[in-house]
Amino acid sequence: MRLPLLPLLTALCLAGCATPNAPSKTFTSTKSPEEVGACIYPKWQALRVGTDKSGSQKHMRLTVSSKMAADEILDIYKTQTGSEVSWYQREPLTFGRGELNRAVRECL
Repeated sequence: MRLPLLPLLTALCLAGCATPNAPSKTFTSTKSPEEVGACIYPKWQALRVGTDKSGSQKHMRLTVSSKMAADEILDIYKTQTGSEVSWYQREPLTFGRGELNRAVRECL
């Protein structure tokens, strides 16, 4: 009985380590990627140690890393009308995302 359960538990544990192909959440903004990123970055940095920012005029990326992997990736791309924000979240670690979500919404 234990043997069939072991592969299932292993698969569930490893599922949290996989990088998602599709964003967990998407948003749009009339602001440029630089404006959106400049607003979100200090808020995320205050909430989570290990927040990093990189990018250019057409793309901005914010990453919140833990010791093992990137827990949150926020890609902000330039569009004709402003920006498209894609938020990739590593599951099942969902604790404490409310404040991060609020920071994103305040800056759109």
